[in-house]
Amino acid sequence: MDGLISRRVPLRASGRGAFTLIEFLVVVAVIAILAALLFPALTRTKRNANRALCFNNLKQLNAALRNPG
Repeated sequence: MDGLISRRVPLRASGRGAFTLIEFLVVVAVIAILAALLFPALTRTKRNANRALCFNNLKQLNAALRNPG
């Protein structure tokens, strides 16, 4: 009977030590979704910053042209 009894030996003694392929793909997908949501917001913020810089430059030019000195 000893030959018929199989023992289950764990693959790792320390438990789970690595991600499975599915877990890795899920993490990559979540990161891709977050990046897709973040990039338009960053682009919009950069556009608004450039607009504010341009407006400030126009104000400075206007002030320089109106200066009587």
